[in-house]
Amino acid sequence: MEIKHCIDCEKKLSRPDAKRCQKCYILWLKNNCKFFNHPDRSGSRNPNFNKDNTHNNKCIVCQKRISKNAEYCSSCARKGKFKFNIKRKWFCQDCGKEIKNRYSKRCEECNYRWLTGSNNGNWKDGITSLSRLIRGLPQYKQWINGVFKRDNFTCQHCKQYGGNLEVHHINLFKNISENFLQEYNQFSLYKDKETLVRLAMNYSYFWDINNGITLCRICHKETFSKKYTNKIF
Repeated sequence: MEIKHCIDCEKKLSRPDAKRCQKCYILWLKNNCKFFNHPDRSGSRNPNFNKDNTHNNKCIVCQKRISKNAEYCSSCARKGKFKFNIKRKWFCQDCGKEIKNRYSKRCEECNYRWLTGSNNGNWKDGITSLSRLIRGLPQYKQWINGVFKRDNFTCQHCKQYGGNLEVHHINLFKNISENFLQEYNQFSLYKDKETLVRLAMNYSYFWDINNGITLCRICHKETFSKKYTNKIF
């Protein structure tokens, strides 16, 4: 087996595939490799490594030097990051209120406001049915509560007290809405939808308590069949 020597200093080499010794190889890297003296390079193999020239990022818990993009050292991360996140605080980007979830950008109130309207994924250029807007009015909830109190929260067909109760329109809501649109036919259903909702707030047929009756969920489903309509009313 042939004994090879270093190209520069003619020192004997232990490895047969090497061309230079370790010292000569480092000197060759200094002169020829452009990344050898880069300021971001860190490690014991680089003789020009200087701690003062690098970043000063430290662990939040133990103040140990860590890499640039890290928040914790390896030992603190093994114990559990959730234990040390108490020291950091996250705030809502809209109102500045403190939030607990680090991954959310807004608090619950601001997130609800932000998701309403055009920001919502189900938004379809403001196309909402008039019946849904009327049913969402506070007067509609007051009408339901008034019917419940009048009937003492009991189903008027099976006499069940409490449970899943619903209010049924004796004169159907569809018929009332059709009469409402015929009376105010000068307004467009799509362009003047806001004005129609305001007029519906003062339309007495929508809020007549005598037009409602309390039924449980099972009896309310049976009212839509022709067999039970004559029996209940």
